[in-house]
Order: sequence, then structure tokens, then C-alpha cells
Amino acid sequence: MISMRIVCGAAIALGLAMAGCATTGPGGKKSVILIGETEERDIGAKMAAQIRTEKRILSDRIVTDYVNRTGQHIARLSDRPDIPYQFSVIESKDVNAFALPGGYVYVYTGLMKHLDTQAQLAGVLAHEISHIVARHSVKRLQEGLGFETLSTLVFGGSSQATKTVVGVGLGLVMQGYSRDMEAEADSYGAIYMARAGFNPEGMAQVMDKLSSLSGVGDGFWENLTSDHPPAEKRAAAVRAEIKSKGLDAGLPSDPEPYRGVKGRIP
Repeated sequence: MISMRIVCGAAIALGLAMAGCATTGPGGKKSVILIGETEERDIGAKMAAQIRTEKRILSDRIVTDYVNRTGQHIARLSDRPDIPYQFSVIESKDVNAFALPGGYVYVYTGLMKHLDTQAQLAGVLAHEISHIVARHSVKRLQEGLGFETLSTLVFGGSSQATKTVVGVGLGLVMQGYSRDMEAEADSYGAIYMARAGFNPEGMAQVMDKLSSLSGVGDGFWENLTSDHPPAEKRAAAVRAEIKSKGLDAGLPSDPEPYRGVKGRIP
């Protein structure tokens, strides 16, 4: 009798073989991705379920609807608009945001308190959407997990084994990305902001705001710490991108005023 492990292994091998090249950036940029979209979304759903058990999700509908509306508008105009994005706000003093495979984006209230305009929020969300477009978390999982571990994530084993693997995968994603990946997310995010009608200067402004806070604890947005280019250099790179591609063009910074939303953040 053929074991379930062999069947699952064959199935995931077929899925990986079929995955091939996938869009991972503006202008039709392609990369070889070994985890298919269906598997990616399943992995992301398992991780999102784990996040719900570990984090307190903000229930204020006015705040969450504002974040979702802003994020969905950008996602629809990204180079990967065909997956169901979900935007959630985590109630925490950490100055952080992150994305999971398959379209899950989280922003912390601790970060939102530092923002002043919708364009700045859009900068955070566009950066995270760009990680999803570029499949950066998928690449991290491909590099950090073995074939058998990936099989457990996709197909499940015992509930305890799956939970353990999800925890390991989350750990890899939360460790952050390489300098090149962060630079890609900055660049793509500026492009997507402009497409969506938000002034991409908002992303650079977020980096300006957080430059003096670098290294404040474990949860800090997109590794703006000593082991990555400092926030000032990343802000300068974003502004150079905006200038070279003419992305600002007088775009608004606060089309749906952020002040009222900020006042509701606990």
C-alpha cells in the first residue's frame, strides 16, 4: 500500500513543478517560485490562524475599515491583484507591520500612532503588499524549510506537528528580509502608491519619523535597525526613486483625513 506520506510528497512535488515562474514585481518581472499560489494561500491561512491566537486584533470598525480600504485600493493596482488580501490592525505598542504569505497584512497600533496622513499609512501598506507581490515570505520559507516540512505546512500531519511547523514558518517570516528584498519592497511600494493616487513621499516620511527610534525593542518596522541600511538612507533611496520615475506629480498626502482615525487608536 502506498503511504500517505508518499502520496502527499508526490502531490506537492507536482505542485512545485507546476509553480514555475511567477510575477514578482512591476513590469512583468518573473522569478522561479517553488510554492504554488494555492499552497501559498493555505500556508498563509494557517499562519493567520496562529496570529489570531497570539495577538489582539483591534475591533474598532472605523479604524479597521479605513486601513482595509486604503490597503485594498493599493493591492488592486499592484502586480498581484488577483489574491484576496486581508488587512488587520494589531493592538500593540510595538512599532511594526508585517505580511504573511497569501495576502495577509498586519499593522500595529504602535506604528499607526506615529503616522499623520493617509499617504504615510499607504506607504506602510504598500511596502507590505510589495513583499507579497515579490513573494519574499515564500522565498524565505523555501530557503528555511525542508521539503518534508513544507509538506506538513501544505498538507498537514498531526495537529501538533502542523502547529509546530506553522510556528517555525512564522518565526522565519518575522525575522525579516535581506537588504535586497527590503529595497525591492521600498521601490515597488512607491510605484504602487503612485498608481493608487497616494503621494509616495509618504513612505519616505515614515522612515524619517522612525529614524530616531531605530532599535527600540524586537518589534520594529521592516528592520530599520543597525543590521540594515539606516532609515535615513532608505528614505533617500525612496526619494531618488520618486524623482527618477516622476512618481509624485502633485499627488495628495491625505485624501481621506487620517486625523480622525488616529484619534481612535488606543
